[in-house]
Amino acid sequence: MLFRSTALPFVSQNFGARQYARIRKIYWNITLSGMAITMLIGIVFCIFRYQLLGLYNSDPAVQAVGCRRLIICALVAALEVPMDTIFNTIRGYGHTMEPMIVSLLGAVGFRILWINTVFRIFPYYEVIIWVWPVSWILMTNAKANASGGTSGQESSGLDTV
Repeated sequence: MLFRSTALPFVSQNFGARQYARIRKIYWNITLSGMAITMLIGIVFCIFRYQLLGLYNSDPAVQAVGCRRLIICALVAALEVPMDTIFNTIRGYGHTMEPMIVSLLGAVGFRILWINTVFRIFPYYEVIIWVWPVSWILMTNAKANASGGTSGQESSGLDTV
């Protein structure tokens, strides 16, 4: 998250300086490098999952459940990077309400809907864990699609990305 938050100051500085062409490079550099680093960390976490989970609990049953969650989350965590980068890019343009609303609807609304529908049909632990990456993808797509209709200096961010 911290790495992807760098989009906000870089975008806002270039937006203020009217250097719109740089914003596209900033977005892609942060997104691609953030995804690569997140994937690398996820792989390391998967390799050392028993040692890492052993720091919290030595019970093998607890570690088994922790491993199921860690493997899913660590291997798909990179899907969160485009969402965070898009939202921070939009914030860098001075538009803070749009990312907040999409985040609220996606992080709260969709996840409640998921638990009350998908989880009821498939009542497995992994189904609960999959709500995070699915909501990340949906929020990224919602924000990317909602940003397409603006132009000029009052851009919401993604039409220059």
